[in-house]
Amino acid sequence: MSTGGPRRQTLPRLLSQLESGPLIDLPMGIYIADGEGRLAYANAEGRRMLGLPEEAGLSARIPDFLAEPASWPGLVEAAGRGRRMLVHFRVDDRDLWVENHLAPIPYEDQEQNGFYVGCMVDVTEEHEAAARTHALQETVRELTFDIGQILHANTSTLVMVNQTLLAAARALEPGLEGDPDGAAPEALEDQMARRAERLAGSLGKLVAAGDPERRAQALAPERWEKLEAVIPTLESFEELIPVPEMRISALRAVTGEVLAACREIAPGHMPKEKVRDTLRAAEELERITCFMDITAARTAVVQMDTSLAALRDFITTEIRTDDPNTRFTVASVVREAIAHLSEFSRAARVEVVFRNRSEDAEVFANRRDLLRAITNLLHNAIKYSWKREGHDAPWVSIEISNDDEAVRVEVENWGVPVEQVEIEAGMVFQMGYRGKRSKDRGRLGTGIGLTDSKRVAEAHRGSLSMDSRPARVSSPDPDHRDYYRQPFLTRVTMTIPLAV
Repeated sequence: MSTGGPRRQTLPRLLSQLESGPLIDLPMGIYIADGEGRLAYANAEGRRMLGLPEEAGLSARIPDFLAEPASWPGLVEAAGRGRRMLVHFRVDDRDLWVENHLAPIPYEDQEQNGFYVGCMVDVTEEHEAAARTHALQETVRELTFDIGQILHANTSTLVMVNQTLLAAARALEPGLEGDPDGAAPEALEDQMARRAERLAGSLGKLVAAGDPERRAQALAPERWEKLEAVIPTLESFEELIPVPEMRISALRAVTGEVLAACREIAPGHMPKEKVRDTLRAAEELERITCFMDITAARTAVVQMDTSLAALRDFITTEIRTDDPNTRFTVASVVREAIAHLSEFSRAARVEVVFRNRSEDAEVFANRRDLLRAITNLLHNAIKYSWKREGHDAPWVSIEISNDDEAVRVEVENWGVPVEQVEIEAGMVFQMGYRGKRSKDRGRLGTGIGLTDSKRVAEAHRGSLSMDSRPARVSSPDPDHRDYYRQPFLTRVTMTIPLAV
């Protein structure tokens, strides 16, 4: 009498039970095969999956349906080990992926040993979807690498452009009071104003020189009228052109008109010294306007280079070999970020003030990611700064401090406002979002800096927050139309747990 274990029976009895039992209509394929894979039984779903007749006898072998027939012995060897195996079938030139469970059948008649019962669950759709997802991930990975390479090439091009612009600026430098790397815009604007005034004086003397007949022989009357008409523009360009960024191009257009006219004056009809003085004054004004345009272009190039470098680093994060977390001081990373942005801050003529109240505070983090996050915050602060009244140059501050649990990095600037609704709704941290006020004066941006920095902070169990408020004690009411036209103090605070 049997006292335990599986109930043993003869194969004919088992087959008879299967033909009339509930397994026949199960929504999964059930089959019985011997060690060679010859089928002794298959339920309706098993027949359908393998393309077998619904009622006729079975003369097929399981290996005949496998994409790799030689894999059947391995399936038999693994039978009974409780392993769920993904098996690739090919039925009528159609790929079929199934989860296959195979187990030996114990029998009373030892001669009938060697039969196995199998269970097949069709997972073709799931497998193909997973394969498509994997292929897409690989494509994205390759594309990401390509984008990284393209951005790297573009940043190299920008370095070349920057050096070319610097060489051009230095070629224009003789005779200018300033240098291409650090000429204060106010000093250049003063020079431009003085040279415009000088040209207005020289041009006025030229227009008044000579009698009408000689003047008509030197230039057509309409040309003299145009020259006379630009004198008021030269004398009062700051009042006539309220947008500072447009003054340079306007004055350069004026100098172009004056230079062309002076070079067309027929010799012998106008006083040489007056023509020469006007030409010299126009060339000097043209030089200063070109110089200022080049320095502005260099600032834009450096800003673009910094933005592209940050974008490249962000995009390629997932395909780089992960750097292990290490222990380091936050002060060392802040100093590195300031040094990394030194050319950008110099080109933007923004002074970076570092207040270090936490020299020894250490964190256990990914140094590369934290450096990128702090660089993003500092880059934004520099980019969106305005010139402060009573100061030679705008400045931003970056301060670190700590308590018993965390270190704080606070980056503050004085300039472009951030609207309260954008902060409260979390819009400023959304991928690709740029603030409503961020595009003034053509500032470039990608809208990923704050998103990236917030992700880095949270990945290290930290946080990132922002506040923006009017810089002046007495400011218009928030509902006033000029409320967001005034300078704001904007502060971003990153908090990272201290290393334990």
